[in-house]
Amino acid sequence: MEISRLVLGVLVAIALPGSISALRDRLPLAALVSLFLSLYAVVPVLNGWEAFAVTFSAVIAAICTLLLRNHLTKDAESGKNEPATAPFPFRTSGLAALLILVSAFPIGLTLVAYYGNDAMAHLMESTGGNATAIVLFGLLAAVFIGNDVAYLSVLPLIRKLRTEKDGGAALVPQGQHVGWIERSVIFSFVAGGQADAAALAVAAKALIRLPQVQDEKEGSAVGEYIIVGTLASVVASIAAAVIVRLALGLPAL
Repeated sequence: MEISRLVLGVLVAIALPGSISALRDRLPLAALVSLFLSLYAVVPVLNGWEAFAVTFSAVIAAICTLLLRNHLTKDAESGKNEPATAPFPFRTSGLAALLILVSAFPIGLTLVAYYGNDAMAHLMESTGGNATAIVLFGLLAAVFIGNDVAYLSVLPLIRKLRTEKDGGAALVPQGQHVGWIERSVIFSFVAGGQADAAALAVAAKALIRLPQVQDEKEGSAVGEYIIVGTLASVVASIAAAVIVRLALGLPAL
C-alpha cells in the first residue's frame, strides 16, 4: 500500500490547489498546501534525496499546474481558442498537453524513487498508516479534483447560462458547494462498500432538483447543466472510491 499512498498523495498534492477556488489566486498559500500534502504522502515512505526530490517536484508541478489551469480556464470562459498574450505563447491544446506532462513528471519520479531504494518503515504512526492516507487522499480527490471533472463537463453550458437573462448563472457557485457535499457522501458510501446507499443519495438530489428543472423554460441550459453536472460528479466520486478500494486490496464494489 506504500506505493499507492505515494502515487495518490503526490497526484492530490499537484492537482488539489488548483481545484480550490480560494487557493487559485493565492500562489504562496497554494504552494504551502501542496508542500504539506506532499510531505504527508512522502515522509513516512521515503527518506534522503528521494523524499526531497519527490516533494520538491510535486510542489513545482502544483505551481505550474495552477498557473496553466488558470490560463486555460480564462481562455475557455472567454471563448478564445488561443491565449491572447504572453507568458504562455501556445495554443490551448498545447497548454493541455504541457499540463499533463508537468503533472506526470513527479509521478514518474515517485515510482523511480520508491522502486530504486528500500522504503522506510512507518515513521509517523500518528498519521494512521497507509490505509488512512489512501482513504484521505481519495476523499480529497473525489471532492475537489472531481469538481474540475464536473466543471469541464458543464463548461459549454456555463457559457450559455451567462448569456441568459433569467438568472441561471447563479446556479454555478451554488452547484460547486452542493457538489462538494454530494461527492463526499457518494465517495464515503462507495468506499465503505455501501453502493446502494450512494444510489439513494443520488436519487434524493435528483428529486430535490426535479422541480427546478421542470420549471425552466424550453431551451434553457439550466436543466442540462444540472443533469450533466450531476452525472459527471457521480462518475468522478465512484471512480475515486473504486481506486481507493482497489488500492486497499478490496473488491471494486
